[in-house]
Amino acid sequence: MSGRGLAATGLLLCLGAGAGYAASYAADPVRASGRAVPVPAAAPSVPTAAGEEITPDPDAAPLPTGLALEKTSFGEGPTRVTFPVPAGWVRISNAPNEFKWKVRGNPNDTFVLRVEHVGSQQAGVAEHRAARLASVREQERGVRSTSLDGAGLEYTYIDDLGHQRHNFVRWVNLGDGPDAEVEVNVSGRARDAAGAEELLDRVAAGVRQG
Repeated sequence: MSGRGLAATGLLLCLGAGAGYAASYAADPVRASGRAVPVPAAAPSVPTAAGEEITPDPDAAPLPTGLALEKTSFGEGPTRVTFPVPAGWVRISNAPNEFKWKVRGNPNDTFVLRVEHVGSQQAGVAEHRAARLASVREQERGVRSTSLDGAGLEYTYIDDLGHQRHNFVRWVNLGDGPDAEVEVNVSGRARDAAGAEELLDRVAAGVRQG
């Protein structure tokens, strides 16, 4: 082979080597930094559970203890019940056998007293408690519950707006039979828990037939 042919062959070999190096450089970006770089996994092998996001509560003052109470009633004939409620709270009608009371002007996500006549359900305290827990666990998030002394239940959950709600419930048996006639419920925020439980006890203790 002539000297000119050898020179041409050498040039082709150099060009081929350069092209191969450039291709490998582009295909392996780790080399661009001159050091090894860890590649993040597309799907982590160990999943992490996200915590529940809680919406901040309204800043209204917490429910106090020792509120002045006044008597009220609803229902007719055998379904009429009399009981105490906080003086000055406004009554909100829900149904003929159920009412709510709250501080006028307070946001709904503060604290509320609810009283309902449940005698037509013909269920005892244990049945009411089991049904309530089943319903809450089916419909709400983050439910935690504790049975109170006697005929009560305490539970917390996260509502649709992300607020953590704290509920105290007591079922009252006014007769000699096994069925409860009245349900008293006080719901609020965590800061309302002490006042809610105290109010529940006082209202439930004052429920009377007629």
